[in-house]
Amino acid sequence: MSNLLAAINARKAGLSDVQTDVTGNLAEASSRFSSVELHVIAEGSSEDLERLAEIADRGCIMMNTLRGKLDIRIRTGIAA
Repeated sequence: MSNLLAAINARKAGLSDVQTDVTGNLAEASSRFSSVELHVIAEGSSEDLERLAEIADRGCIMMNTLRGKLDIRIRTGIAA
């Protein structure tokens, strides 16, 4: 989330009211997640949000650590 906010601020993008919702699905052995989905919502341009979420994802230490070890998906949407 901090990478996304930094990307928005650095590019002076017209996105505001950024919110995230994280959902995890437990694996059969319930001490682990089998998948995680991040849903990022903001007010502004959907194209800007998608592009900046991708930039933030690539630079995120946590996402880079988990990538390949866990099914992680990021969805973006514009607030109604």
